[in-house]
Amino acid sequence: MGSTHDGQHGERGTLPAGLPPNAVARRQDGVILVVPGEPGDLAALDRDGNPEFYDREGAHLGTIDISGINEDPTTCALFAISNLSRVRGAVYLIAWYLTRHTAAKTFVVRRVNSQRLQRLLERLGMRLAAGGRDMVGSSAAVHDLARKKCHRHRWQLMGAPPL
Repeated sequence: MGSTHDGQHGERGTLPAGLPPNAVARRQDGVILVVPGEPGDLAALDRDGNPEFYDREGAHLGTIDISGINEDPTTCALFAISNLSRVRGAVYLIAWYLTRHTAAKTFVVRRVNSQRLQRLLERLGMRLAAGGRDMVGSSAAVHDLARKKCHRHRWQLMGAPPL
């Protein structure tokens, strides 16, 4: 179910020309990241599907599989994150997107079992919580570091001021 220009779902690879309203990032080579629902609706990530990558011709490049989004006044957490594409920087993009649209002071990725994911999250200032596999960080710090990492990967972030 690829996102289409009007925000509805269609077949993968049918993204029309132009930038859809639910595109939240664009790379220099024209690759875009499209989120389900309206930008900023974090519940849509659990309810409506996963963020998806498309090339400049509209071909589907894969998804960022995330699940278990939970947001309350103090914590924005997710249970799982997997980059199911060959697009680099997916973890940084999702961390930027989630921390940009939450008012919660703490950002958590639960049950981090992959050493690679742990290293990526550590680069965003996140640390293992005592006695567990959860990675925890300040939403503001994670947002700032993720934004910088996205820019290094040549992503233009919609609604974010340039560095």
